[in-house]
Amino acid sequence: MRSVCSCVVLFLSLIGCSVAPLTPAASIMAVQVGADQLWPRDASVGGSVLAVSIVKLIVQPEKYHSKRVLVAGFVHLAFEGNSICLSEGSGGRDCLWVDVAGITDPGFREGWASIEGTFDGEARGHFACCAGTLTNITSIRKRDGR
Repeated sequence: MRSVCSCVVLFLSLIGCSVAPLTPAASIMAVQVGADQLWPRDASVGGSVLAVSIVKLIVQPEKYHSKRVLVAGFVHLAFEGNSICLSEGSGGRDCLWVDVAGITDPGFREGWASIEGTFDGEARGHFACCAGTLTNITSIRKRDGR
């Protein structure tokens, strides 16, 4: 029953989404992603980094495991609670754990942001709370709005 509810929530969130096209020279500012926008397809950003949605990472973890990704969503940075989620109210399996080891303080604790790092589809974060993990993070950039 729980998996059916999760599928229904995912489906409803996807049908309410609008798709924003990517420009050939996509940058973090040009790629608009939030709870209501998804990348229509994977896009290379800066060489070997893939701009990909949280939904794709959750649904196809084996495809992106150990790859460099750029993902955007609602970020929570707190003691034992570092995550990037589909939306502000999301939690658990709608989120990715953010491994902040070795990064400098991004200057905020919560808000819409883009994160570049390596996706680990096997690690689930603190007490297996999330659907995957972003490690080896090279940037966390706060965004205005979604």
